Amino acid sequence: MALCILSPIGIIVPNLFKSGGAWGEWGSDELKEIAGFVPSGLIKFESVWSSPFPDYTFSFIGVQGLFWESLFYVFCAFIGVAVLSVCFCFWKLLLRKNEA
Repeated sequence: MALCILSPIGIIVPNLFKSGGAWGEWGSDELKEIAGFVPSGLIKFESVWSSPFPDYTFSFIGVQGLFWESLFYVFCAFIGVAVLSVCFCFWKLLLRKNEA
């Protein structure tokens, strides 16, 4: 829970230092600028997955700014923890069922 609440540090610190986006959350265009090349696998699979919440915002709400982006970042972290928890509980039930 503490890590979910601290997760916006990844977007707050780069914003404070005016250093661009969060580390590791680059698209192929940003990666080409930083590294000088883009791995072929990234180019190949970049269009396969699109985020359900692009830029950690909910477009239907219409609010913007670092505060809201940070709040949505925490919300997305909790969603991720909840989804993983459900998956692990389901997996545990399956393993327990196979033991019997």
